[in-house]
Amino acid sequence: MKFKIKNIAYFAIATLLFASCELDEQRPISTTSFENFYKTPDDAKTALNGIYSRFRNASNLFYLYGDMRSELVVQGDLGAGSDVNRNTITQNTTGSDWASFYEVNNAANLLLENIDDIEFVNESDKNAIKAEALTLRAFTYFYMVRIWGDVPLITIGISSSTQEEVSPESRTSSEEVYTQIISDINQAKGLFSSEGIKSKYSISKPALSALEADVFLWKSKVRGGGDTDLATALTAVNSAIDNSGAVLLSSYADVFRSTEATGEDVFSVFYSQVEQAKTPFWAADFLISGEFFNLLSDESKEVTPLVSITQGKTVAQFFTTSDVFRGYFDELNDEREELYFLDITYSDNTNSHVFNKFIGSLTGPGTRQFTDDVKIYRLADLILLKAEILNAQDNPSAAVTELNKVRTRAGIGAYLGTVAKADIDTAILKERAKELGFEGKRWFDLIRFGEVSNLVPNMVGVDSQKYLWPISAETRSLNSKLKQTPGY
Repeated sequence: MKFKIKNIAYFAIATLLFASCELDEQRPISTTSFENFYKTPDDAKTALNGIYSRFRNASNLFYLYGDMRSELVVQGDLGAGSDVNRNTITQNTTGSDWASFYEVNNAANLLLENIDDIEFVNESDKNAIKAEALTLRAFTYFYMVRIWGDVPLITIGISSSTQEEVSPESRTSSEEVYTQIISDINQAKGLFSSEGIKSKYSISKPALSALEADVFLWKSKVRGGGDTDLATALTAVNSAIDNSGAVLLSSYADVFRSTEATGEDVFSVFYSQVEQAKTPFWAADFLISGEFFNLLSDESKEVTPLVSITQGKTVAQFFTTSDVFRGYFDELNDEREELYFLDITYSDNTNSHVFNKFIGSLTGPGTRQFTDDVKIYRLADLILLKAEILNAQDNPSAAVTELNKVRTRAGIGAYLGTVAKADIDTAILKERAKELGFEGKRWFDLIRFGEVSNLVPNMVGVDSQKYLWPISAETRSLNSKLKQTPGY
């Protein structure tokens, strides 16, 4: 299903957590009406939809944190680049504000605090709502702790600007945040009544297992968790794969040429054109607008995906996919290459390429709307995570078996390199770039494999403290007790 989001009556708090976000779905109400909100199962379902709505808003920035800092992106011919792309991030850079993440968490906290007082006909319905809220909170904190490191851990719902939690004394240690993430995951596990997926647009047991695998693989490789965490990650990823019912589509392009979740998806965020009208889909910055389209050769006009968009934003290839990234496609017949590098020719015979992975839907002559879902987890991602785990466990043959599933679908055949652990890791990391580029994964993959300084040109010799983001200047101006991220 696709969520129909209702306005939810929350107290719109102008605090350090939410200061710079426009809370379109929040409006000030009296304390009495807030206390009367959580009374029926429908209230709980409406509140859950509100969490998903806020999660959707946050997901519109996943590419910023997960891809724009990586080696996949360079400044386009017509743009000035960005601090993120140049890895010269400051406290004033777009993305340094964590408000959208705390909106998700606060909505989850409020629901979790109040749902047990609601009487449900079927207790399993209540448990499912709690499981989804816990998983969304865990996922959001997992994103935050990888972006900022230590962050204020708040598990109490804020419904008044006078609450103590509005202005935390300090940032919580990342270790404690991970403890909460794992606690939420473990609590959610026992609440799902179904092992499978009812809707790919909502949290399911397989989506929870995918998150668990992601968390424990990160803990093992980045935080020194070792073999025990690897074993937990393997169990979780196997559960996600076995119970998801997902299949690899026969064509890579088909994964991104549908306005509905596909058979390969495990958990996706539905992109709502209506709800996101003020925030054009980020891929527009990689594409070509009408005036530049008219400079193309007739042949290129026939295949170039974008002419213009309905939000009124001029599209001028502010960013583009890098030559370094293109160099990864060094094997013949890789069908994924054209989705990142659609070669085009201008009428003056000069050559270029255009991003072709997220192109939305043609809605009229020269008009295109962005309708691409944000894919959080899909089967190919999980297969490659499994390959990475197996290789880390010194099981190269099993790792290559998983790797080859994705390679075969891409049309490039089996891996022919050595079975040395380092070589297989290199192959898996390269495969993740080609398979999952611009799905919000790459920067975190580079950190997990320890390859940021080796593969990102503008990060060579940069202190690893800079892998994290600073807290925005506005956030710290509202709460001077919060220390800035080390290195900023």
